[in-house]
Amino acid sequence: MRRVCPTQSRRGAETAKKLREFSDVLEIRNGKDQKKVETADGIYPIYGSGGKMGRASAYICPGETVVIGRKGSINNPIFVHEPFWNVDTAFGLIAKEGVLNPSYLFHFCRSFDFSSLSTTVTIPSLTKANLLKVQLPLASLAEQKRIAAVLDKICELKKNAETRLEKLDALVKSRFVEMFGDLSGSSFPRSTIGEVCEVKSGGTPDRKVREYWENGDIPWVKTTELKNCELYDSEEHITSLAMSESSAKLVPPETILLAMYGQGRTRGMTAKLKIAATTNQACACILPSRKIDQDYLWHYLVLSYEKIRALAQGAGQPNLNGKMIRSFGVPLPPLALQREFAAFVEKIDKLRETARQTVKAMDTLYRAKLQEFFG
Repeated sequence: MRRVCPTQSRRGAETAKKLREFSDVLEIRNGKDQKKVETADGIYPIYGSGGKMGRASAYICPGETVVIGRKGSINNPIFVHEPFWNVDTAFGLIAKEGVLNPSYLFHFCRSFDFSSLSTTVTIPSLTKANLLKVQLPLASLAEQKRIAAVLDKICELKKNAETRLEKLDALVKSRFVEMFGDLSGSSFPRSTIGEVCEVKSGGTPDRKVREYWENGDIPWVKTTELKNCELYDSEEHITSLAMSESSAKLVPPETILLAMYGQGRTRGMTAKLKIAATTNQACACILPSRKIDQDYLWHYLVLSYEKIRALAQGAGQPNLNGKMIRSFGVPLPPLALQREFAAFVEKIDKLRETARQTVKAMDTLYRAKLQEFFG
């Protein structure tokens, strides 16, 4: 007979998980309309499914509660550490003390596909009744805390890398202003984008033609991917047949993409391609030119975000267009000075790439651990 030592026995008991319904291990608190409690000097945050929305004079949920959207962003769990008011489109999931670790619950929620419970076809929606039937693997509290600590550490490392990226981006912007001055008071000669660069737009191959999209290997960029970032790949890809039979055009690396329209804050956002790619028709593609350094131009456009967006508002249109982009003014410092700035950016890029790789590695590790712990 195989003998099991007491330590092994205890460890096995701790790691064993039983499926338990949410109704057994947590309380769900419905959100309420925030109009009566919303105030600028409120001491409690207001949360919806998309995040923080304001301040309130009262709260519904205690700290260490998980927010799950009732409508809309139902797959975006948020862990709130302080008491808060949740609006009527968000549920508050409160772990039962001594039964469920709140951080463990949060990470489980990030692993669970709540869209599978959606009760509507259009706007994703959850009901409290369906949510209470969700089952999660429940180990001992000690094991829950261990698992939560592992996942918390991965998230912390990712957040630290993201913070480094933000600081490096701020350093580049600071250096730009130091070398070229602010946008309103530049003393350098001015030109327009259309005078120094060629500007193109893309196109969208017919979604109904399977041969245009299936097994595609040509990057195809949408405006939602433009986040003032460098792009090394795209979310979707098209085939060479799609490119030959549509208005989608391949543009070279170092091309600056600018969103001419899109929801929310998308209009006016940019990206710089590090690969050859095609784009949809909502992207203005500003091709590399010998007349201006692309790094200089890109950072000028990033800093000009609000000014670029105002072009559409001033023209009485909700969108930008190619003519507006081509006529947008840009200061022209000596190329030698532009290239000095580009050399500085190149050095910073090496540090940014290290941070980006850390973010990517932590994302991969986190997904693997979610699968290991929650299956």
